[in-house]
Amino acid sequence: MQQKLKRKHAMTFRLTEKERYMIKKRQEQSGIQNMQAYLLKIAIDKRVIHIKSNRVNEVKRLLYRILIR
Repeated sequence: MQQKLKRKHAMTFRLTEKERYMIKKRQEQSGIQNMQAYLLKIAIDKRVIHIKSNRVNEVKRLLYRILIR
């Protein structure tokens, strides 16, 4: 039997109607019926990749040099 978690902390945030629709659509596609469960799952299990723009520019410059040869 699964143990019931006691969650003591709450988080709230605002979003546009379009953002709400997009989240709801992805939730439905995932098959997870509970919005809280869905948001917790994607917030904890997914990765956010942050790329420093100076590194991207360096890669673009190097690719350009390769392509014009």
